[in-house]
Amino acid sequence: MAFSISDTFDNKGFLVDEIRITKLADLMKKRFPEPDKAIVRYFVRRKDAATFDTRNVAEIFSESNYGSILITNLAMRILDLGNSGFTVAITFSQILRPITLEVEGPDRELVSLIAGDIKEYIHSEVITKPFHTRWLFIPVLVIGEYLALAIMRYWQAHWRELPGAKGLGIADALKSSDLAVKLDYLIQRDQYTGFDISFIVTATLLAVATLFLSGHLFVFNPQWNIVAPSNMFLIGKETTRYERLIKVRDHLFWGVIIAAVVCLITGFAVWLLTKT
Repeated sequence: MAFSISDTFDNKGFLVDEIRITKLADLMKKRFPEPDKAIVRYFVRRKDAATFDTRNVAEIFSESNYGSILITNLAMRILDLGNSGFTVAITFSQILRPITLEVEGPDRELVSLIAGDIKEYIHSEVITKPFHTRWLFIPVLVIGEYLALAIMRYWQAHWRELPGAKGLGIADALKSSDLAVKLDYLIQRDQYTGFDISFIVTATLLAVATLFLSGHLFVFNPQWNIVAPSNMFLIGKETTRYERLIKVRDHLFWGVIIAAVVCLITGFAVWLLTKT
């Protein structure tokens, strides 16, 4: 009676390179009843629909792996020359389920050991780690929105000419020696700094833009592979592309953080200069 274990790893993404593929091949044969008679066979599918299989993993590592000849599917299966009844298969795919593991054999304990070793390695070294810091972009967007609103309110309250105040701005009101002008300006300012229609429209547009960007980037997430790349075979030119994407992610992340800090410092400085 055969016993089997399968796992799809919650459809999480993967990153595999020469080292990881070689290690997985070793783990597939490590506890095999007759390791010398177990050969790993590789099945490759490319973006141009071309397929090939090989027992020599070096042939896969020599692939250019870009454009129309990009590797989209890699399956690793044990070819059992000793007829032990065991089968081990690992599949990585950019199209279907990212990772699939299947282990089957007559020995329940041995099947569990083989599957356990492979699952542990995949969880620790192959599955891509979630880029949790992406959620920091949402508060940054909110902070930016409120900073823009604060600047607009300050401009409304202090720099726009107020009706009924003889067309005087704050600078003119302060320079005037007429106390009535100063009082008139203050009264008009208090009356005029309410939420006028332009402020309400601007605030609504900013709120809608923030919700749209947050949803587009972090909920529907159609292009997040640009910032948190996954489901990639780091072979050939894909290795260079991955390194470039990581640099873009790092520069983008730190750029946003620095911009947010600068905005906060600027806003605080403006408040200090104008509070009196």
